[in-house]
Amino acid sequence: MEETFRQTRLGALRVLRAGPPDGARAVLCWPGLGLTAQEFHRVLREGAQRGVPVLAVDPPGHGRSAPAPEVTWADLAEVLRDLAAELPSAQLLLVGHSAGATALLYGARGLADRVAGIVLGDGAFHDSAVHGSEAELSAKNEEWLRQMTYPDWESCLGASRAEFETWDEDLEAGVRDLFAQGEDGMVRARGDLQTLTRWSVLLRDYRPLGAPLLDVPVLALWAGEDPLAEPPGLAALRTRLQRLEARCLVGSGHELFWDQPAASSDAIWRFFDEGCDWAAGQGLPRPSTRG
Repeated sequence: MEETFRQTRLGALRVLRAGPPDGARAVLCWPGLGLTAQEFHRVLREGAQRGVPVLAVDPPGHGRSAPAPEVTWADLAEVLRDLAAELPSAQLLLVGHSAGATALLYGARGLADRVAGIVLGDGAFHDSAVHGSEAELSAKNEEWLRQMTYPDWESCLGASRAEFETWDEDLEAGVRDLFAQGEDGMVRARGDLQTLTRWSVLLRDYRPLGAPLLDVPVLALWAGEDPLAEPPGLAALRTRLQRLEARCLVGSGHELFWDQPAASSDAIWRFFDEGCDWAAGQGLPRPSTRG
């Protein structure tokens, strides 16, 4: 796995890459609010094993990427185009989690000739769980950052192990990627408070069902206990995306790429092999954006 930094109009973004430098088909991953590219550790590793380029990003203000306290959805669409330029020959499967799913559903419109499919990981189809004024959202994020502070790595890793039924080297690497140890010895979650708050405001105000959507195959992965109890937003999204497939990862929490890395990665690669529309890579006509 290779770590690079991509210069964008929002500053330097940290990117993890696996597999060959380019190819006819590739995967581009965008993590959830507050998380980092390492969330997709299994997809990155399996992409390398398959010989498929996989790219995952720390979004602006997340992880090791530069803060961007004035970021807009339009900015994120431009950043997505910048990231796609890292894979100039490839048709793309876009994979997003939570807020990252919303960012990709919006930003995919700017890559209409290159997107073969989109995976929405428990995001972009729920009623927004983000409520409150900007000041209230800032206070919530500040409290989250405070709670994600530990006196040392041992206590940080111990608290993280308690969150998951299983634990392995990949999960530990992901946790170590999410946190950093300061000069005072304290271990704190990475992330810029102002940018995280700006993301929260964007999520609060975004109405994905009211925006033009790219008409490509979409796999919606959702976390829950009852596979028959789909989130209400899925039915509404299905009316606008005629090629939407939904699958419940039973027993998973919202952090499905960490809670069930094998099941979520398997679903992505099955969709990569069987569900995507790779016709654009053969010069065939593509569906237009649905308004």
